[in-house]
Amino acid sequence: MSSSLALIPSSGDSQLDRSAAIRALREMVLNSVVSEHSKRSYAKTLDEVFTLCANRSQGLSLALLMEYRAAMVEKKLSASTVNVRLSAVRKLVGEATLRRRRRACFAMRQKRQDSQPELESFSNFDSSTGRV
Repeated sequence: MSSSLALIPSSGDSQLDRSAAIRALREMVLNSVVSEHSKRSYAKTLDEVFTLCANRSQGLSLALLMEYRAAMVEKKLSASTVNVRLSAVRKLVGEATLRRRRRACFAMRQKRQDSQPELESFSNFDSSTGRV
């Protein structure tokens, strides 16, 4: 298992691709919460985390999150604030994982459809053998 999560395209990809992926993930997370207060808090947290990843030129990892948590504790943020911000990151990971699974399922469906012969009509279908 990798110690870094591939939530956004790598630094080798274009900046436009990275920005679009970040915006899409951010919107997915924010759309999944109802409270306006939570949306503001999650948006601030996600912006901080994406900035931290960009400044370090690395992906989101457990080590980076532990460092982020330690920085919050060092700033003497309340336990509740730290937990809410980490909840935003958990939601980000969950949404990214769900997005990745959806893409994989779509790709498998496409591959399956591409590998099946298309029948233009049933006139050439032999029902006794089940073949075209």
